[in-house]
Amino acid sequence: MSGRAGRRGLDERGIVMLMIDEQMDSTIGKTLLKGQPDPLNSAFHLTYNMVLNLLRVEEINPEYMLERSFYQFQNNSTIPDLEEKVKVLEKKRDALVIEDEDNVTSYYKMRDHISKLSMQMQRFIVKPTYCIPFMQPGRLVNVIVDGADFGWGAVINFQKKTSQT
Repeated sequence: MSGRAGRRGLDERGIVMLMIDEQMDSTIGKTLLKGQPDPLNSAFHLTYNMVLNLLRVEEINPEYMLERSFYQFQNNSTIPDLEEKVKVLEKKRDALVIEDEDNVTSYYKMRDHISKLSMQMQRFIVKPTYCIPFMQPGRLVNVIVDGADFGWGAVINFQKKTSQT
């Protein structure tokens, strides 16, 4: 294992000297020298404490630090591939031909309208004025509180409490 062999941005290639202190098989040596290198991924993550320390030193800006990190360098190196993928996908999208596109658009708008009406109706029917008359022992209810779905349950007993003023 070796570190950087060469200067980043200056040297196209570097030299690594491999010191072997054990006898090794020739196939192992060949795969060691000609095999694929292990990927080098940055483990750098800017924390709140690092940002506060950088802000304390007026000469260093946290954005400057991030722009020059190996993590950002790795992310920037993937940009050309991602841009090429976007171009290919945009060409595929533009080449799509949808038969009866007006009907599909109309159908989508109707489904969207039905979804909005269903949400309005749901908000309306769960108001106490409308749902309390149906709270009877034996009725099945689906319990959802603040987005947490507790599933189905059976009403065992129900008493309407009157507010005391």
